[in-house]
Amino acid sequence: MARSQRILLGLLCAVLLIAAVVAIQAAMRSRAHRKQQAFYASVLRQYSTQLKPGMQRGEVEAFLAAQGRAFEQSCCLLESRGSALEDIVKIGSEPKPWYCSENDMYLVFVFESPPGSAVRVSDASDTLRRVALVPWLGGCL
Repeated sequence: MARSQRILLGLLCAVLLIAAVVAIQAAMRSRAHRKQQAFYASVLRQYSTQLKPGMQRGEVEAFLAAQGRAFEQSCCLLESRGSALEDIVKIGSEPKPWYCSENDMYLVFVFESPPGSAVRVSDASDTLRRVALVPWLGGCL
């Protein structure tokens, strides 16, 4: 076999090896992503089953505390026209793009304030409207 043919064969083997490694890594990332999405869906199902629309904020927050779940209050992650602050609970992190420092997944608890309440406040008598998943990119350029 001529020297040029051996070099060509070696390059072909190297390209095939690199392609195989890239394909295996992509398959592993895809599988991990599907597994993570299934986890998020199961957490949403769990909370949606236990926390029903119409419950008061005080009950929801007591439940979260009993579960050891820290929460924050935020405005407008899911609803821009609601009358109450949303409670948010971080349930996971995803690989982040190079231009952001965070890529997190949150459960968002959307509440409705009683009629006549001040806009965007938090009160124990607010009623739960729904629970949803929201991805959040943070610290982006």
